[in-house]
Amino acid sequence: MVLEDVLKGRVFQRVALVACLLIGTLTPEPLEPCTRSPLCSCRASHMSCIAVPLHRFPEWPHIELQHLDISMSNLEIISESALDGLHLQTLVLVANRLHHIENNAFSSMANSLASLDLGYNEFTEIPHQGLKDLKVLNWLNLQNNNIACIKSDIRWYHLEETLTTIFYPNFTSWSHVATKLLSGGLILTGNPLVCECELNWLGAWLRRWFQENEAGTELRRAVRDAYCVDKYGRHVPLLQLRADEAECHASALSSDAQTHYSNTLYIVVVSLWILLLR
Repeated sequence: MVLEDVLKGRVFQRVALVACLLIGTLTPEPLEPCTRSPLCSCRASHMSCIAVPLHRFPEWPHIELQHLDISMSNLEIISESALDGLHLQTLVLVANRLHHIENNAFSSMANSLASLDLGYNEFTEIPHQGLKDLKVLNWLNLQNNNIACIKSDIRWYHLEETLTTIFYPNFTSWSHVATKLLSGGLILTGNPLVCECELNWLGAWLRRWFQENEAGTELRRAVRDAYCVDKYGRHVPLLQLRADEAECHASALSSDAQTHYSNTLYIVVVSLWILLLR
């Protein structure tokens, strides 16, 4: 299974590279080397650094960038100052080695970035702190990362009349605002998610998303293909997560009770030993 995933990743990278190069040759405006970063290519409001080996972000050209693609470039971290001053609409960071986004890294594009592709990287959780500034994001791709769980304090909600990706701890608030904040979709396929009670809300969210948003066939298929692995090793589609909330609550209470019992027993045993040794 691991080898199969690796092979799929390599095939994806090659296909993506060929596709991007093909698109560049078909566009009416030719790609030219960027003034400050000659290894990258620029055209009007576009900048492309596909397969350019980088350890940090390049210098930005003297143009008003709207679309930036830095894929397959070995980037590991998006620092707080890396994207200062940019007002991007789309950002593609596919097939790097990204595992962390610093707070406020996207602050300059809070009201402009609508599409963010973080597929085929090394995130172990949704980088909610790094994404919290984005107010108009409506498409987020996190497929084929290493996300195994989604923390219970992460929720998505719709603020005012904009599509917003603020994360919040109040589950009931989400239930009132539906799924309009990510009308373009949330893609989590290819992550080693573990089926647990904290993931139930996501199954409900995805089902509502299917009902409330119109999306293309490929996107809907990607959403359907996302799954988690239960305690028996079975693949359970996220869309089918319908565990009883009362059951999850009872399980949590039982766990708390077991912890309390263990602590009490420990105290009793230690007290007896002290009495015996006197």
